[in-house]
Amino acid sequence: MNAGRILLTCQLFCRTLVKADLYCQPLIGLNIQKSFKTRAFLESLVPPITACQSGCQQSTMSDHESGSEGSDGDSDDRPFASGGPLTRQRKSVRSVQLDYEKLSLEERRANYRCRDGYYPLSDPSVTVWPAYARIKKLSGGTPSSNTYPVNTRLNEKIAIFTGDITTLEIDCIVNAANRTLLGGGGVDGAIHRAAGPNLKIESGSLAPCETGEAKITYGYNLPAKCMVILDSHDVIHTVGPIGEKPDALESGYLNCLELAVAKNLKSIAFPCISTGVYGYPNKKAALVVLRTVREWLEKNDDKMDRIIFCLFMREDIEIYNRLLQDFFPLKENEQSADE
Repeated sequence: MNAGRILLTCQLFCRTLVKADLYCQPLIGLNIQKSFKTRAFLESLVPPITACQSGCQQSTMSDHESGSEGSDGDSDDRPFASGGPLTRQRKSVRSVQLDYEKLSLEERRANYRCRDGYYPLSDPSVTVWPAYARIKKLSGGTPSSNTYPVNTRLNEKIAIFTGDITTLEIDCIVNAANRTLLGGGGVDGAIHRAAGPNLKIESGSLAPCETGEAKITYGYNLPAKCMVILDSHDVIHTVGPIGEKPDALESGYLNCLELAVAKNLKSIAFPCISTGVYGYPNKKAALVVLRTVREWLEKNDDKMDRIIFCLFMREDIEIYNRLLQDFFPLKENEQSADE
């Protein structure tokens, strides 16, 4: 075997590793930091994987590669599902983003992974806290020395959504990510699958993301408002703490809110960060989250129109039903309105 054939074989092998994302996993005898160095070495041996290549080579950037078997097994006929018109020539991620900006609202919606199952901010399923309390017949809180004062303006800025965060058509959603920002299980994997392969390319370029940090990316095929600015549909990625670390959890939520404000985003949805495999006790996490959001809103109520708590597990729904009454107590007329 001559030198040229050996080099070609090595390049093909390295390309396989890069596409399979094996470089972002802790390799034998290497910690995660060294894995990032390994990634850089491997990528130096092969041409960079561009947004074009990612979209055109759907067989290698499929749901199977990102850890999913797909939603229904049927072929995906969305125009931009595998890149579509955006990938006829090699383009940078920024060029792809600009192409998305040219789409009409109808064209954007044609590319949503959830098809027509999206929920805009005005949808009744995205329920503001006072209306939610009436529907659920919650008491709205009991006066006590530990209860925050009633603030009807802040109450209208809080909303509850019990469903899939990737279906929200709002300014931005928060991804409970790992430090590689390359996708994973749970909410993280669901967001990457819904957004499409370009999210992985962009978010990977921002790694690593340390615990409590927040970084923002474009939303691609996620539902969003149709505005001719880059930040009209974004994903904010934050890495929650492993285990019970209140300061780190608070930092993650605060950094997400501040980043959204800096990008002039007016609506944001949070999943329950760190309460899954990261092991943060659900109720204790909710106490930190609600205190953090309440105190942030008291100082920044004019900077955010809606903060949505996206709840999926029954346990989290029950916890927030109880605790919201203490952190965002309602006036009696708020509870009885429309009854």
